[in-house]
Amino acid sequence: MKKLLVSFLLMSSSFIFLTPNVYAELKTDNVETNKKISPEKKEIEEEVKEIKIVKRKEIKKNNDEDEDDYNPEKNYKGWGVSLGFLSASGLSYRTFFADNWGLKASGAAYMQNSKGFGTFGMQGMYIHSENKVVRFYSLFGASYYGANNGPLIYPTTPGNNETPKDPPFEHSLGLGGGIGIEIGRKESGISMALEFPVTFIFKNFNKLESIFPIPQISFMYNF
Repeated sequence: MKKLLVSFLLMSSSFIFLTPNVYAELKTDNVETNKKISPEKKEIEEEVKEIKIVKRKEIKKNNDEDEDDYNPEKNYKGWGVSLGFLSASGLSYRTFFADNWGLKASGAAYMQNSKGFGTFGMQGMYIHSENKVVRFYSLFGASYYGANNGPLIYPTTPGNNETPKDPPFEHSLGLGGGIGIEIGRKESGISMALEFPVTFIFKNFNKLESIFPIPQISFMYNF
């Protein structure tokens, strides 16, 4: 009995002293294994992270394009009508470039029974501030207006060989600049522009006839 008890105690002591060493060896092996795997695992994790970031950016970009087609780097065009002296009245074509500059051309003509008129204008614009539906800009431009007010006027004195007088004709040139505000989506749909230029009107191109702050209005279909 004493021999058995002594043997049991010796075995227990051996187990207690040997176990920490076994655990230490196992732990050391795991650390070394982790050291070998960690760089590769870290590289894989970084690649997965980069892929996720790219995917999130693509999803956000697609969502933004679905919600709003507006792109400040794109040129936007539009057709419509304008009413004003500096821009000229009539059918109007306009485009905004990617660098915030814009250009508008307007014009109209009419004639019946030797009476009529013609007008044409060019206007430049520069956007100072804008969001999706409103933009503020400055403008400058020039326009021409010419009108024929009637048929040839014949002299009232008798005689068949009299040369007719020149018909009453008048024309003028407008120069000026000012500010404007446009309401509506620039990339699509209808927009309305209110402009407040100061216009210098030269009659017959050489005589300053008047200086007026003449407002203008435009309705455009943008695309």
